Amino acid sequence: QLIRTVAEEAGVRLAEQELYSDSIGASGSPGDSYVDMQVSNTQTIVEALQGETAPFEPN
Repeated sequence: QLIRTVAEEAGVRLAEQELYSDSIGASGSPGDSYVDMQVSNTQTIVEALQGETAPFEPN
């Protein structure tokens, strides 16, 4: 909640998707493996910076 209050007072828009930080996500989530977690975090950051991403399929 604190980060939302600070962002609102600073006039900063937060990304809707949270980043995975300490561990991979729950089974079935976009970050349920190490590679998927990295892909999800990268997509979230790029989209928050108003960039575009292309689909990524690991080998």
